[in-house]
Amino acid sequence: MADSPVCNMNFYWYTRFVFGFYHEFQTSKPVRWLAKCYCCLICASISFFYLYLPSDAFYTKKFLFLVSTEYFMYILISFLNTNKHLLQYYKKTSLIDASASTYRQMRLCLVGYLCIMFFIRLLGFIKVLILREEYNLQQIYFSFIDFIMWLVVLIGRSPLLFVFALLYTRVRLMRQTLENNDFDCRIQGKNHPRRYIQMYEAIIDRLEANNETVKLQVTNTH
Repeated sequence: MADSPVCNMNFYWYTRFVFGFYHEFQTSKPVRWLAKCYCCLICASISFFYLYLPSDAFYTKKFLFLVSTEYFMYILISFLNTNKHLLQYYKKTSLIDASASTYRQMRLCLVGYLCIMFFIRLLGFIKVLILREEYNLQQIYFSFIDFIMWLVVLIGRSPLLFVFALLYTRVRLMRQTLENNDFDCRIQGKNHPRRYIQMYEAIIDRLEANNETVKLQVTNTH
């Protein structure tokens, strides 16, 4: 199918949705409205959680306000573009994307990265629970906040990772194609130099089409 993605991204969309980042799933309009309400509720709950935390030496009010603002901006971006730019960017292009297996390793790396980072932070929180006799109630509370805070910011920033992971994979694929094939200027076929120029232009065009979202993400990150 021309509109199918280069790899299955459902795991990513559902993970983001759980933490309040809106994605327009292919479903009925009432369900989409419920999904929007859910995302608004999660965003309001987490933001309220941050802003009304008692501050300490590390979690100052200013720091908590900045983190909640960053999270809110990522939620707002997800409502404004509903991931359509990233979906468009990940659509297969016959000129570039020859086989679905080409992107299997990239998908495994991305999913693996998110899972590993999640479990690293989860283990830190579990350690505090196991050794709770060495921590007071407030320290356990702040450890949980640190886990949630770190996780939502990581997921909020992740679209940039997905954009540049696919860019790297496509450029590497083009380089490997160049290395494995000799130029043949006599025949207008797959080894003609013009085809490689067209491949490069297609890669850059896809990136530029996603440029506004990338700029928003980068601006919010900084």
